[in-house]
Amino acid sequence: MAMNSFGERESDGQADGRSRLIIFPIVALVCIVGLMAAFAYLYYELTALRTEINGRLQSYGDQMAKMEGTVKSASKTIEAKVREAQGVVDKAQSKLNQNTQQTEKQTLLRVEQVAKNAAQDVAQKLEVKHGAAISKVGMDVQDLKRASSETEGKLGSLSGEVTDVKKVVGQTKTELETTIAALRTVRGDLGVQSGLIATSSKELQALRELGQRNYYDFTLTKAAQAQQVGDVRIRLKKADVKRERFTIEVWADDKKIEKKDKTLNEPIQFFVAQLRTPYELVVNRIQKDQLTGYLSTPKVPGRR
Repeated sequence: MAMNSFGERESDGQADGRSRLIIFPIVALVCIVGLMAAFAYLYYELTALRTEINGRLQSYGDQMAKMEGTVKSASKTIEAKVREAQGVVDKAQSKLNQNTQQTEKQTLLRVEQVAKNAAQDVAQKLEVKHGAAISKVGMDVQDLKRASSETEGKLGSLSGEVTDVKKVVGQTKTELETTIAALRTVRGDLGVQSGLIATSSKELQALRELGQRNYYDFTLTKAAQAQQVGDVRIRLKKADVKRERFTIEVWADDKKIEKKDKTLNEPIQFFVAQLRTPYELVVNRIQKDQLTGYLSTPKVPGRR
């Protein structure tokens, strides 16, 4: 049994109940103090975290402002570069337009010059036999000159001027065909009807422009060795200036052919390989130990 403060004995149950009443407030007080301490610690941590977050937000804001300023500065620089590049492009475009106009003008002048040269060249070739045709071509040249002077400042009319040039070329082609038609054809020494025979360098040039056969000029001098003409070899054996006769040897396909006592402007014919059309050799001039003329060959693929 326990004694109370008055000296009275208390039972064990009463003593335990009194002890519990004393301990419970103490425990409660300790818990409250602990909770207050925990709340104070949490408040301190939250305050520190808030301060840190505010500091970082302020730093981010400063960085964003700095970046915004940098972007604005870069944008201004880019805009300046773009304006500068646009100016360069505008200058280049202006220069290109000027160069294009100059090129068009030069092209027009070149076409006109080529046409005039062609007309004059044909006029010279037809000078002997076709006086009327020469006059007509001369008139065409004068017309073309007048057209050239009128078109110097009219680059936009290039298409029309080219058409006029085509007409002039067509007319000169007609005159050339007239000259070709005037050339004669005779039978060669093999009895085959020859092609057109040229008796002068002008007529030979007309045949070349016709383009139906290949033509090779030659001047043969009497010598021990044969001379290469086209794809054959020819050797002069004899030239009689007084009688205007000559004798030659021709090597074709490794075979020698002798053509004896031939005359001026006579088509000398011989066959090569499997061709059905003969080669033709014509001598237009005989001098002492020398012949001048041309070799005419058919146009066959694979042969020169």
